[in-house]
Amino acid sequence: MEITEEIKNRIDIVDFISGYITLKRAGRNFSACCPFHNEKSPSFMVSPEKQIWHCFGCNEGGDVIGFFMKTEGLNFPEAIEQLAARANIVLPKEYKNPQKKEKKTNLYKVEDLACQIYQKILYETPWGEDSMKYYLKRGLTDKTIKRFRLGVSPKNPNFVSKILKEKGYPENILIDAGIAVKKGNGVTDRFIKRLMFPITDISGRIIGFSARVLDSSLPKYINSSDSPIYNKSQALYGLAEAKKSIRERDSALLVEGQMDVLACFENGIENAVASSGTALTEGQLNLIKRFSLNLKFCFDMDAAGVQATERGIELALKNDFNVEVIAVPSGKDPADTLKEEPEKFRKAIEESVPALQYFINEGLKNNDIETAKGKKDFSVYIVKKINLLSNAVERNHWIKEITRILDVTEKELNIVFRKNEFADKNAESKPAQKDLRSEMENNLLGLSMLHSKYISFVVNNLKKDEISEENRDLFSSLSAFKKKKFSLKLYFKEFPELEEKAKLLSLQAEYEYGELDDEAAGDEILFTSRRIKELSLTELLGDLLKKIRSAEKENNKDLQKTLLLEYNSLLLKRDH
Repeated sequence: MEITEEIKNRIDIVDFISGYITLKRAGRNFSACCPFHNEKSPSFMVSPEKQIWHCFGCNEGGDVIGFFMKTEGLNFPEAIEQLAARANIVLPKEYKNPQKKEKKTNLYKVEDLACQIYQKILYETPWGEDSMKYYLKRGLTDKTIKRFRLGVSPKNPNFVSKILKEKGYPENILIDAGIAVKKGNGVTDRFIKRLMFPITDISGRIIGFSARVLDSSLPKYINSSDSPIYNKSQALYGLAEAKKSIRERDSALLVEGQMDVLACFENGIENAVASSGTALTEGQLNLIKRFSLNLKFCFDMDAAGVQATERGIELALKNDFNVEVIAVPSGKDPADTLKEEPEKFRKAIEESVPALQYFINEGLKNNDIETAKGKKDFSVYIVKKINLLSNAVERNHWIKEITRILDVTEKELNIVFRKNEFADKNAESKPAQKDLRSEMENNLLGLSMLHSKYISFVVNNLKKDEISEENRDLFSSLSAFKKKKFSLKLYFKEFPELEEKAKLLSLQAEYEYGELDDEAAGDEILFTSRRIKELSLTELLGDLLKKIRSAEKENNKDLQKTLLLEYNSLLLKRDH
């Protein structure tokens, strides 16, 4: 048996999800308000029979493994490992490498022991007392210091390494963990006389450190080197603590440094994370994406901060985030503003502006649009930013705004866009139509499986090419039941590769049409079948029209004539 199936067989989905939210019986299923988006009426359904869950509000769904991944922000291997342990399942060899696992386990232990030492120095030594004054001066309380396990590294360059070696950890592990560096025939501590900020993975395990000097010496910050458990481009400071709030608020606040994150938490703003002095990466954005697609940037407004903000916004927009920018009052960093004027910072969050408005403001600041050159430079700058947007409606909104600012027509502005596929006003219409068609097909197929007496009608009335590609396999599979009795159990046995999709569609149909009797379900199936035919024909006509225009441009009159005949034939079919 596959390990995933064994996990799903051992862990009942209703019991598991009940450990996170309160489920109420709803017929054969259970319902609740969705834990992944805000709602007042429950649209989150769990099927004990099918061992799946689905939210009809945000359209998320899956099995027990998918729920655990989404709730805890884990990737698939992480979820499998933790669920297998919970279900007392021994993972097969292909899921783990004993030597690598042992090394990683030792690295995690070393990082945690080092953190305990740094904390002990902070709280129990005279040097720690001096360091504590810095944390307190920056506005942190003991509660926050302990929550984030802050500490200080010793003055003695061999102190931590010596303790860890005495506990049985070899020098190569200390080096790999980034706690020590090679020196002569031995090792010495990497971090000396520095404030210590532990960096954790998404589950809260310490994977490295960021260390700050207490004086004006350079470098101001140094970080752990990359290791088998730490990759700075794949880590965000504070995410383990912030993930719950990010999910609840459906928004992440991205700041530059550790002190900014700590100041936010100190003031009850618990959805803050930091890139910790590195340029924002796709790996870091993918971590945030596990919890929200809404991102607010709050970097320092000095030259370096503005540059980092611009690069970060561009990358986030390319990764389909909804981005806003917070202007910190008086140009201070978030930590200082929160310490001195916390209400102003809260107000700045409320008044955050969309990314494109931020770019417009920056462009106007740097270009005099009263001059021809200023207009040209501004238009070139802002068009590049608008091109980062994937949504045509949003793009068109900002195009109109730019034409107003520059006092030009859309036609004139579109000259700047000529190298981009940007003037197509129908860019969103086809995806929207496809979404509607897909939804109607899902309803039809799910309802047919619930009211199986209509399966013969559905497969005889619709052609395979009238069904979108994503649903063709399931539609074709129903043909096997035209002349024999249908049951989900029998269907899963004959078409195991389609089991998950069939489960989801039948659950969705139960949610949408659970109250319908056979006769009313038949009416709905008839109406939906007709509508799918219409949508399929409309899409076909649209594709033909594109080909006709292309033939016109190429002056291919024979092809144009053939396509026009086909187009007119389909028009007659539609109208009759």
